[in-house]
Amino acid sequence: MRTGMPLYDLPNSKRRELPVAVDKPRVPDRPLLSVLVVTHLGRPLHYLDQVLSGLGAAEPASEFALRQIWRYRR
Repeated sequence: MRTGMPLYDLPNSKRRELPVAVDKPRVPDRPLLSVLVVTHLGRPLHYLDQVLSGLGAAEPASEFALRQIWRYRR
């Protein structure tokens, strides 16, 4: 997916669409590359739950569960 601009200049809605586009089509039992994307602080994206939902993956039940998934996939 070409954006035509630096990622930091994209509106938030477009930033959320990029990780979904990377992992589509979703292949069951295959790791998602989008969970490896981190912020400049090395933390998972604050909208990772929305990315997972957009991919039809199970959403974590809590922020703690989301972080556990992220740590496991790294």
